[in-house]
Amino acid sequence: MGVTSGPDGQTERQLERLRATALLTSVAQRMDRARLRATEPYLLGHLVVDLRRPSGWRVLPARLTSLVGRVRRRGAPDGRVRLPSQEAPRQPGVALVAARDSLVTDLEGGLGIVPADPAWFDHQFLDVDLVVAEHGPAHHRRRSPRARRRLFEMAERRGVRRVVWDSAGTGPLSADLAATADVIVAGSSVRAAELTGSHPATPVVVVPGIVDPRRGRSPGRTAVGPLDIRFTPRWTPDRRPVRISALDELLLGAAGAGALTIMDDSVRRRRRLRYPSQVSPAVSLSSGRTGDASRASVLLHAHPSPDRIDPSLFAALASRIPVVSVPHRGVEEVFGSDVPMPAGRAAIDAVLADLLDPTVRDRTAHLGWRRVMGAHTAEHVAGRILRAGGLPSIDDSTPSVDVIISTNRPEQIGFALDNVRRQIHPRVRLLFVAHGDGFDIPDLRNRLAEFSGSRLIEMPATCTLGECLNVAIDAGEGDWFAKFDDDDWYGPHYLSDMLLARRATDSAVLGKRTVYMHFQSDDTTVLRHPDKEFARIGLVAGPTLLVDRARLGPIRFPALNVGEDTGFLAACSAAELRPFSTDRFNFVQVRRANPASHTWEVDEAELRRDSVPVGSGLRLDVAWV
Repeated sequence: MGVTSGPDGQTERQLERLRATALLTSVAQRMDRARLRATEPYLLGHLVVDLRRPSGWRVLPARLTSLVGRVRRRGAPDGRVRLPSQEAPRQPGVALVAARDSLVTDLEGGLGIVPADPAWFDHQFLDVDLVVAEHGPAHHRRRSPRARRRLFEMAERRGVRRVVWDSAGTGPLSADLAATADVIVAGSSVRAAELTGSHPATPVVVVPGIVDPRRGRSPGRTAVGPLDIRFTPRWTPDRRPVRISALDELLLGAAGAGALTIMDDSVRRRRRLRYPSQVSPAVSLSSGRTGDASRASVLLHAHPSPDRIDPSLFAALASRIPVVSVPHRGVEEVFGSDVPMPAGRAAIDAVLADLLDPTVRDRTAHLGWRRVMGAHTAEHVAGRILRAGGLPSIDDSTPSVDVIISTNRPEQIGFALDNVRRQIHPRVRLLFVAHGDGFDIPDLRNRLAEFSGSRLIEMPATCTLGECLNVAIDAGEGDWFAKFDDDDWYGPHYLSDMLLARRATDSAVLGKRTVYMHFQSDDTTVLRHPDKEFARIGLVAGPTLLVDRARLGPIRFPALNVGEDTGFLAACSAAELRPFSTDRFNFVQVRRANPASHTWEVDEAELRRDSVPVGSGLRLDVAWV
């Protein structure tokens, strides 16, 4: 029997392939318009046709784009199917079968998930390169075993790489998964060592936790006042009595330091966990989950396993809430000293007493935030899994940055270069604009030679500052460009932390509205515009601008010497590139005693109006973290 041909010489099999592709693409577009919640069909099988970039743009696989383009030309079964005219670079597709809703939620930030019924597994594999199946806790495994087995069997037949996500953390892996897995994901290094011993031929990736930077509260400056301490228990009192003793000490210290709320999920089941009798009068029991901790000023951490880290710790740090943990091997391994782990009542009391100071609390929270944002977002996790599976991934963890310094003061060269030299970000290129006369050009070239790829740009004094900046922007090649002033202080983590903050927003223009300012007239430091951190805002400090070059388009600075920053930001906002204000740390703006020595001449009283005193002297010990 011959093969039946369809319109334009297409076979029935080819037409079926195109119809399936069109259907999945239509679903993907609806996914863009509305976030889908976890439901039972949603958990049975997932087709991921794209990876989400940090900017929020979605990229469809080139093969999928090409196929739907053919459907469009020949008549699609669903006339609403529309795709970009240009094909996107090929990105791997991923199918996921999860035992828990939380895993789907965790991975959404790094992988775009499109729901599909198990009946469509045959069609899913048209563009799937990797499948992920979860080995969850025992009471969850009954939810999708048949779909999971069917997915892995089909993946093995078609040569698609398979990943087992070990959420259970104990015991052997399911036999149907372990036998064919290409990659295993473990929750701790200890568990990874166990799985490596039982499956020596399979690579094991350690994922202690995942955060979505865009979830949770807006992580700004904490309020002055008593501590609101919260704890979400994950164990019962009959387990690990030694660790229960450490938790009792932590709870007793917390009850004496502030308002302690224990978010005990067992309250709904009318079964309370055991707590120290001394704590009971001072504690509030609440039926809640991890999300309730977003209102806390301090979160307590404990876990029945000495190696696995509770998810509430990652969620709290992503919202810049400081965490105090019982001594815990897993926390020490992942976070080091950035998460306090006092041992004994005296040490606990000392740590909590320090956290009563909002400045200490914010600095402690910022250190933890830096850790999770730098290595534990959904994008980081997705990248590690894809690379372990031998697939390409979008790696933007270290974008290149052009630092632009434009100065007409030769005496400030050394100070300005020190700020660049101090940065720990590994991919920095210096664009130095010598604006006007008085520069020893040969000497300046020698001084710039230590900065790899640096460039010296000479501009006449007749040009405006805005024109100088525009020439430097056009000469740059980095993914981002940063504007540095020649007389302000930039801490070692300035650039790296600014780039971490981009994960919390899709804005192409970053900066700081809340800034420390040092007045040389009376040698004092203040904090200007408090409570303007991590928010979209129309104006940020000009010396803190960090801009995504690819998304800036034709926007440039106006040809002005005064107000060029304000004009640039106004143009960005008009183009729907509203600036995003990041944290206040690692930058100090300097105001000299003579206002006329600044291009921006403003009364000192005006600068102090919306500010909070920090202390005498140049307080880098407070501003730099």
